[in-house]
Order: sequence, then C-alpha cells, then structure tokens
Amino acid sequence: QNFANGIYYNAGNVGIGTNNLNPYKFEIFNAIGDLVYAINQINVREININKSCLPSGIYYVRLNDGNSVISKKIVIQ
Repeated sequence: QNFANGIYYNAGNVGIGTNNLNPYKFEIFNAIGDLVYAINQINVREININKSCLPSGIYYVRLNDGNSVISKKIVIQ
C-alpha cells in the first residue's frame, strides 16, 4: 500500500505518514463535501496541518496519488 502509515490526527494536528514517493494530493473536505483545504502534487513522506485553521465539525481527509486513495473521517472540536 502506498500510504502505509495513513492519516492520523491528535489534539493539535491533522497529518499523514506515507511511503509514497510519487506526487499525491492531500485534501480535506467538510461534512457536505466542500473542499476546504488542499495541497496538490506533493511528494513528502510526512505532512502536518494545524487544526486551528479549521472550525469545529466533521471532515474527511483524503490522499490520492492517481493509483491509490485513502480517506479518514475526523472530528474537530
């Protein structure tokens, strides 16, 4: 699996860990499906986004490299 370490979140950050060396998209959608944050064509193994830039609510974080897609629901309070 390209995104072996997956998506995680804690009290302050949303992040990913990946073994993927190919460019991929990191996207965050709100509960109604609107794209609220995106980084396109990144190729780093780890990224962290401070959750303070997102209001409280339900979000879906998605990683997509064109071959593999993973997503995770997160709740920010």
